[in-house]
Amino acid sequence: MKITASGALPPIIVLLASLSVHARDITLTEALLSTLQNQPEVRVAQATVREDKGVLRQAQGAFDWTPELNTVVRTDREPGVTGNNSLDFDKTRTVQTSIGATKRFRTGISVSPEISLIRTDENKSYDPVTQSGISFSMVIPLLKGAGKVSASADERAARKNLRATGEAQVHRINRLLFETVSAYWQVRGSWRLLQVAESGLARAKQAENIVGALTVGGQFAPGSHQRTLAELNLQEIAVDRRRQLTQSAGQTLIDAIGISEEHQALRTVTPLPDPTAPRFDPVLSDGDLVNLALARRRDLAAARHSLDAHEILVARFRHDTKPRLDLSLGLDYQGIRANTHAPLGSLQTLRRDLSGPDYTVGLTLELPLGKNVAKGRLQEQRAKAQMAELEIRRLESAIRTGVRDIAGRIGSIRQRYRMAEKTVELYESVYQDTREQVIRGEANINQLVDIGDKLTEALLRRTQAATDFAVALAELRFVTGTGTALAHDAEPDSGSVEFALNDFMNLPDPDF
Repeated sequence: MKITASGALPPIIVLLASLSVHARDITLTEALLSTLQNQPEVRVAQATVREDKGVLRQAQGAFDWTPELNTVVRTDREPGVTGNNSLDFDKTRTVQTSIGATKRFRTGISVSPEISLIRTDENKSYDPVTQSGISFSMVIPLLKGAGKVSASADERAARKNLRATGEAQVHRINRLLFETVSAYWQVRGSWRLLQVAESGLARAKQAENIVGALTVGGQFAPGSHQRTLAELNLQEIAVDRRRQLTQSAGQTLIDAIGISEEHQALRTVTPLPDPTAPRFDPVLSDGDLVNLALARRRDLAAARHSLDAHEILVARFRHDTKPRLDLSLGLDYQGIRANTHAPLGSLQTLRRDLSGPDYTVGLTLELPLGKNVAKGRLQEQRAKAQMAELEIRRLESAIRTGVRDIAGRIGSIRQRYRMAEKTVELYESVYQDTREQVIRGEANINQLVDIGDKLTEALLRRTQAATDFAVALAELRFVTGTGTALAHDAEPDSGSVEFALNDFMNLPDPDF
């Protein structure tokens, strides 16, 4: 069975098994599904991806067409002489309308086409005039701001950061699932350990009943009965302690799967994996597991994408230390027409004899003397890139150490489980024989009590080894990055993941 969790809104979780967090019994499947549904950190991870998508969208917006519409109505009054040689104000009314757009390309070049219409009337010196123009201007950066290395750096860095965030989300979900599996097995193991402690208490009560009966019959001294009562008290204390540990483990599981405190009566029912099963025989060497982890760990992939983003900005700020030299090109075509009845904005003026093209060529040089701003940004970004590179090295070292440690621990736990299992078999046989001997009066009650204690201890060790093995299996999947995989057909920056539930109960597949 596979489960998919998506970082998109609304969050998509394909539930392939029923989930009832109100039930007392809970399977590992239900616990993992509850984590994806209810754990707040999953929502935080998804929100982080959405935030970086917004940053990328802002960076892409720098290359959008930006239309602009302007309308200006202006009245000017200038002193002048009238027909009778008297001084008066000459009033001029101008209405100017223009529509244009600006587009910046990822090469750094920007273009601006525009159409303008100007109507001048109410002037005593000349008839109303309509003037129109079509212009096209282009700015070509030659040094600073030229090329993709500078113009599209913010967009490319934002895309890399989004990829890094998506990978980090997958790793975060992987960690949450591992913590859920670990908490689940701890609860399961705690229940088993509590059962072992209760079985030890039952054996202590049997011994106390036998000694009590033999003491009444005069076969044992009262001191023997008192000793068994003391052992019984110790067993009861051990059972109470196990109950407290089980409750604590249950609370940890509740926190891991993200449900409210009112659902505290959870009992794990998925059995612990058998450490002696042949499927747990190692297939991959420690070196193979390390290589698998270096290729699969999502936090390492996120760190690499983050380094790429920093290096993009380093190249941009290095480029920006150059002076700015822009080449400006313009082409204008204008027309004018005197017509008292021409409507405002008439394009007929472009066909008049006075119409004609104008050309503009210009160079703009910006030469900062100190360049402290650009150099400061470059120095800051280089430091960030260096820290990102060091973080990658730290992660790689931690991954190598962690994988080798957990791989060795799994082998050690399997051996410990086998030894504990053999010890349990021996002490169970010895305990039965000694119990019969005590009843026949052929053995001392102290021997039965000691063997019962050792049997309980062996059972506890076997159960603890089985619990440790199950947790170690899930941890191996986590440290190798094989607990989850990118969902089929999902975008790399979506953060959508899928996993098979039995992945956490098996060794990593060589073909994963």
